[in-house]
This record gives sequence, C-alpha cells and structure tokens, in this order.
Amino acid sequence: MLLLAILVTPLAAAIVCAAVKSRGLVELVNLIMSVLLCPLAIALAIRVVHHEQVGALGDALHADALSALVVCLTAFVGFATTIYAVGHVREDARTGKLSATQIRRFYTLMPLLTLAMLLVPLANNLGVMWVAIEAATLASVLLVALYNERTSLEAAWKYIIIGSVGISLALFGTIVTYFAASKAVGIESSKGLNWSLLITVADKFNPAAMRLGFILALVGYGTKAGLAPMHTWKPDAYAEAPVPAATLLGAAFINCALYAIVRFAVLAEKTLGHQFIGNLLIAFGLASILVAAPFIVAQRNFRRILAYSSIDHAGIIVAGIGFGGKLGALGAMLHMLFHAVTKPLMFFCFDWSTLSDGNSCDHWHSAIQHLSKRVHDSKRRTCGESSLARHDFHRGSRHDFLRISGAHCETYARHPAPRCPRASRRISVEADGARARGSGSDRAWVLGACATLCTRGTER
Repeated sequence: MLLLAILVTPLAAAIVCAAVKSRGLVELVNLIMSVLLCPLAIALAIRVVHHEQVGALGDALHADALSALVVCLTAFVGFATTIYAVGHVREDARTGKLSATQIRRFYTLMPLLTLAMLLVPLANNLGVMWVAIEAATLASVLLVALYNERTSLEAAWKYIIIGSVGISLALFGTIVTYFAASKAVGIESSKGLNWSLLITVADKFNPAAMRLGFILALVGYGTKAGLAPMHTWKPDAYAEAPVPAATLLGAAFINCALYAIVRFAVLAEKTLGHQFIGNLLIAFGLASILVAAPFIVAQRNFRRILAYSSIDHAGIIVAGIGFGGKLGALGAMLHMLFHAVTKPLMFFCFDWSTLSDGNSCDHWHSAIQHLSKRVHDSKRRTCGESSLARHDFHRGSRHDFLRISGAHCETYARHPAPRCPRASRRISVEADGARARGSGSDRAWVLGACATLCTRGTER
C-alpha cells in the first residue's frame, strides 16, 4: 500500500487542480501533496533498508535500494520546488507573464510530472518504466511552452523533436532486450519485462541482442539525461521553462533517465561482462564532460550555464557507473544525491537575485537593440542634429537623454533599471567598439546610456 500511496498522492492533486479555479486552492493542494510525499518517501527508504525489496499490486510495483533513493530525491526536489513556486508564480501573475488559465495549467502539470517521475523507479516492468518517462516528457514539454512566447515554443518544439527520437530508440532497446530474454523467461510470459524476473536470468540472455538493446537504451535514455551528443535540447528548455519546472527537469527528471540507464546496464553486465558496457558508459560520460565544460565558461545566461552543468554532472555519474565496482557505484550515487540537493538551490538563488535586482543582466543586454530604435527620435529632439552627427555620447544634454532612455528601458523591461557592474562593463566595451567602428550611432548612444544606468540607476 505504501508504493500505491506514493503514486496516488500526486494523481489526486492533479485531478483536484484541474477541477478547481481558485489560485489559492491549487497552491494549497500542491503544497499538501509535496508535504505528504516526503514522509512517504522516507517510510519507503526505511522499509527497503529492513526488507531489501518492496512490492505491490502483484509485483507490478517494485522498489529496491536504487528505487528508494530516486523516490526520496524526487520527493525532496518536488517539496522544495512547490514551496518556491508559490512566490514565483505570484510574481509572474503580477507582471502579467501568466494568466489565470496558465497558472491552473502549471499547477496541474506539476503533480502530473511528479507522478510520472515517481512511477519510473517504482515500475517493475521495463515497458511501464518507458511509458512513465514518456509521460514525464510530455508534461515537461507543456511546462517549457507555458509562457506561450516565441522562444519558449521554439524550445518546447526542439525538446519534443529530439526527445521523441530518444524515446523511440529507448523503446526499440526495450523490445530488443525482451527478445534477448525471450528464451530465458519464455516468449509468452506475461512478466517477461519485469525487472525482478530479468535480473535472475540475465546471464542466459542472447548476447548479440542484448548488446544492441543496451546501445539503443543508452542512447535513448541518454537523450533524456542530456548526455552528449544528444544534449542540445537542454539549454533552451532550461532557459525558457518557468524556474520551478526547470528545477524539476534539472534536479529530478535527470535522475529518472539515469535510473533507466543503470537498470539496462546491470542486465547487460550480467550478459556481456563489464568491459563492453564500462567502455561505452565511460565514453559517453567523458564526451558529455568535455562538451559541457567549455560552454559553462563561455555562456552568459545563467540558466543555460545550469543546463550545461547538468550535462556535465550526468556525464560524471555515467562515467562513475562505467568505472564499475563498489567505489564507482558509490561515487555515482553520491554525485546523484549532491546534484539533486544543490541544483534547486542554484535555480532559486538565481531567480531570486533577478527579481531583487529588477531584471537579469542578460535580459537587459538583449533589450539594447530594441531600445536603440525607441530612443532615436528622443535623442534627436533632446541633443540636436549636431550632436547626432558627431556620434559623441559625452556631449549634448546627457542628463535629459539618460532620463528619456531610462524611461524607455523601464517601459520595456517592466522593472527598474538594474545596478549591475558586470553588465555595465560589458555594455561599455560594446559602446566603445560601436563608436570606434563609426557605425550604429544610435546603438553606441544607447549602450553608453545603459552602462551608466546599470551603475547609477535611472536619473529622474
């Protein structure tokens, strides 16, 4: 009953949130769900420690130590995310980014995503596990597109296209694995894909079929985990999804994909030995680390940095599994634990800092091109044609121009101008370059104005 209660809790929350319209009520329902899941997950961990394995519904649901770890991490991330989501969604509603319908959709999809992620480690059947990961993908795609903007829709489209290819390969891997096990478990067995049965006869699998099945499963579920070179959906999805949804993707859903990889790796190791799967896992892990590291240094958007950080950490975990042995497995599980605990904190701290500063430096920077067009007429009226011809920001009525451009900045961003030295330095360099090239007079003026506004605030 414990396993069933873990799954029924988010399902009931999703049904209630879909039926009611009160924002306060859906917030309360999500909070109650997250609070209830934590003691249930802890109770499961305690039972697994004492009894090693727990089953339910005729062994359709099955939990061992790895399952309990993933359930506990999912419950913790969901708990932290649900609490933070209340303030975040209210701020988005205040600024007009989310309508009442979008808010209700958000609070309905979050429990559904949580339900799917909890079903992944609790499903005994590898086919049901695949269905759960696909359900989590669909729920998260809708969350990525929640703001209904061009960039968010583009990110969701990229996610669903790449994710569909990955999940198709994972399905083929599951089917091939069933074929590899058919002689050992019986081709007509209704439990032919149950993990608890497969693990006992994995040494009797067809080696050639199991080799192909593991490769397909690794590439398919590796796409969901963000392993290189199947990682390209992650930066856009993390940058465009609401922060609570991006947190679940980055700190919880990644564990579900890695869990599936581990399950297939264990079966393949019993059939083929460790060398083949170890080399393959280490290769994908090192490739992910090497691909992600340069982008972490080069990126300016912090949420994209977190995406590449997740790619890097997924590579480290997979490489740890590939190294094998007790120390390799322990290192991989510890890294999974630490990543799930720290990644939500990084998302929340960044989001809170952007709300406190009024706007993010990168969003401010991206508005410059828009502002240069808006301020063109104001600059002509304020400074006159002679100053315009000289391309000289430091002459003319600087105070009036700053006041006007600052007003345009606030109108565009809906927030006060941020005081950000880092953005100021970056904008000043671009302003100098624009003036040196003798082109983009308006851009040079606006860049210079924004650099001053970032350090001193808007002059009224």
